[in-house]
Amino acid sequence: LNLIFAITNRVLVLYQGRQAALRATASTTPREIVELMVGSVRQERVTPLIWAFENYYQAQQQAEQLRQQQLQLQNNLAAQDSLNRELVQRLHEQMVALDQLNQALQEAHHRLMLEREAERKVLARELHDQVIQDLLSFNYQLEHVEEEIEQDAALSELQNIRRGIREVVAVLRQMCSDLRPPTLDSHGLAAALRSLASQWSDQTGIQVELLLAEPLERWPETIELAVFRIVQEGFNNVRKHAGATRVLLEVRRTSAAGVMVRLADNGRGMVTPPDLQRLAERKHFGLIGISERVSLLRGTLQIGPSVWGGLELQIEIPNPAPFPAEGIGVK
Repeated sequence: LNLIFAITNRVLVLYQGRQAALRATASTTPREIVELMVGSVRQERVTPLIWAFENYYQAQQQAEQLRQQQLQLQNNLAAQDSLNRELVQRLHEQMVALDQLNQALQEAHHRLMLEREAERKVLARELHDQVIQDLLSFNYQLEHVEEEIEQDAALSELQNIRRGIREVVAVLRQMCSDLRPPTLDSHGLAAALRSLASQWSDQTGIQVELLLAEPLERWPETIELAVFRIVQEGFNNVRKHAGATRVLLEVRRTSAAGVMVRLADNGRGMVTPPDLQRLAERKHFGLIGISERVSLLRGTLQIGPSVWGGLELQIEIPNPAPFPAEGIGVK
């Protein structure tokens, strides 16, 4: 009714199909129009209808508002859905880029480790084939000279020189073994680990219990070198930080044809899992280097307390390695 009175000049009222009245809008009222529509002036009939008309108008306005809100919400949802899809696509692209970058970094790190091992091999061979052999040759020459010397003072000095040469040769041989253990290339991982454990135990006085699967087949050179360096670094960690008197080293083949390495000690242990970032800040790179080698070979590293109360490392490396093995192959 409010809308009718707002936009009309005249109002034509029908009642039961016949014209009941024609009024000028300015000279009538909403109530009079309703009375003409219902054919009565009784309040109980007129008032409810007026309320119904007003409520219908308000309801229509509210419905229109709700419809507009619904359209706006649908538009917002569509826009948000489009934005979400765009964000998901961007995140996917970023994840792909990160995976590619991570793969490239791993391959670069792997090549760097291979090049470093190759350099160590060349350096160890040069030390052994040139420097050590030259020193041994000088020692043999001095030995012949020693047989011809009769003066006790000169003979004693010559013996001291020869003793010094033998000590230098021993140090150089140890350096060669650290750079590239010849036993690893000649006799395999098991022999190299036995030699390493024996020498390390003699140097540190720490008892080493070896549990090596027999026979321990040959693995690709990449894996054998990685396992040897892991054990070597693990022994260094025990010597520097553990305060242990006993070490257990177990190496065996897993059911999936991989390599399982277990290194445990009875030392003071540490909080597990370790905070590698904090260890790096304190320049404790042993566990960091081990974790990097294991990660490059797609292996797993578990660090926890040992049954002796110290620390235990359990490493599993799958076989074949994800990168091409060089040198020794497994048939």
